[in-house]
Amino acid sequence: IGNYDTFIFPVDGVDKLYPKEWKKNQPVRPDDVTTNFRTRFFYEQLTNMLGPKELPDDMRDYKIVVAEGQDDTSDILLKCTDAKVLAWDTETSSLKWYLKESKIGCFTISIDGETGYYIPADFIFKSRKNRKLFCEMCYSCNTMVGANIKFDLHYLMKQMPEFDLNKVKHIDDVGQLSHAINSDRTKGLKHLTFFYTPF
Repeated sequence: IGNYDTFIFPVDGVDKLYPKEWKKNQPVRPDDVTTNFRTRFFYEQLTNMLGPKELPDDMRDYKIVVAEGQDDTSDILLKCTDAKVLAWDTETSSLKWYLKESKIGCFTISIDGETGYYIPADFIFKSRKNRKLFCEMCYSCNTMVGANIKFDLHYLMKQMPEFDLNKVKHIDDVGQLSHAINSDRTKGLKHLTFFYTPF
């Protein structure tokens, strides 16, 4: 954490670094190697822990803009229209998007990787104007980016049936992209943040 001159090195627990079982309640076969990619990553991290500590070159502070109402939301959606890259995510009431009571609670959006826009979902869903602006924002971007974005799109199409996925030009999922780079690594936002950003 650069602002506090503190360095954090996430690693797996000892049971993952040195697995003792290859099947439930059965010891590792003698001809098996008991270390794995987590073990190798731990030793790489240990080298980093014991080595010189250097902050990444780019530690600019990020900025969070919170929409205070439907007018703020309209301004944000217009600002994010025609973006080269549109990254967005949702927070939801359930992992089961298909349940009737499951809802999106908020959206977070960024077009530059430095400023994040937080919008309570009702500011979009309860305004016909903002529903239309949200769709236009998604249709106009060159590339839409998300983490497990299929999940967010399921929710969106359930709560905004007028959203037409066929009008989106291109979608990238950071989980799939990370898998293409290295299929051994555990996926997830925390892992991706650690591997590919200074945070």
